[in-house]
Amino acid sequence: MKSFYACDEGNPFSVKVELQDPKLIRRPAYAGDAYPSDPVELSETIDSLIDGTRRPQSTKGDLRALVSPTTSEVYTDHAFFAGLRTLRGKHFDTIIVLAMSQQVFFDYASVYKGGSYDTPLGRVFVDLELARDLSERHPRVVMSGVGHTGGPRQEFGIEILLPALQKLLGDFKVVPIIIGSDDDTTGVAVGEVLSSVRADQSSLLIGGVNLLENDELSADLRGRIVNSILARDLNRTTERIRAAQVSGASPLLSIMYATARTGVSEIILPRADGSEADDTVEDLSSLSVVFMK
Repeated sequence: MKSFYACDEGNPFSVKVELQDPKLIRRPAYAGDAYPSDPVELSETIDSLIDGTRRPQSTKGDLRALVSPTTSEVYTDHAFFAGLRTLRGKHFDTIIVLAMSQQVFFDYASVYKGGSYDTPLGRVFVDLELARDLSERHPRVVMSGVGHTGGPRQEFGIEILLPALQKLLGDFKVVPIIIGSDDDTTGVAVGEVLSSVRADQSSLLIGGVNLLENDELSADLRGRIVNSILARDLNRTTERIRAAQVSGASPLLSIMYATARTGVSEIILPRADGSEADDTVEDLSSLSVVFMK
């Protein structure tokens, strides 16, 4: 397998670009720890969590994108399935899944170079053609194994989401993308690439976020962040997240950027009881965001 680091005077960051390897399988790294490794137990756990939620009251139209929490408590509290619940009964050919790197920093986005992700519920195959296409559209979005594989230094968010997506959606292909840093340049690059994806029911954007709040974050600033998301105001959302020192938001901001270009008519923040969140949200780590057209 060949690989190289692209770095020159006009490109002041190091990017590990690798060749696509359809035979490469990403094995589960956190099964038995963050979620059950037994397929029957895992399936029953997901069913129970989904059944503990209600479909959001205002999800008319076509689902364009979804942002869902990916904390270590996802499989213990049905509140984290509030957004995922909107997927029940739907079908998509390909799911593009974004997550932040949990273990290692790199200043680009890594499109998984392999052919599949394994979960306790079975294998999810990569949409190789789309993955290759997306990795060729921007110098900061590249084909790589960085963040996806490599012992304990592997991503967390995509692995957490996939079993739930399998239960809700059945068969689909996936394009896993790991964002290596919270910097605006990489987030915009990913947003630009995602805006090139055909906006129809054949594909869906999903962002896995682990929004970590500053210990001193005020309820007022948290409410302002929520209001700017609902207003589809990317610039103000970015400014307020930076001011609040909230980390892990790049998948959310990249999807907001992409959907602003492809068009969304409504953004909702569903709660597990079917109601919608407002600016009184007490913890951003459980926030789900649904983008409708």
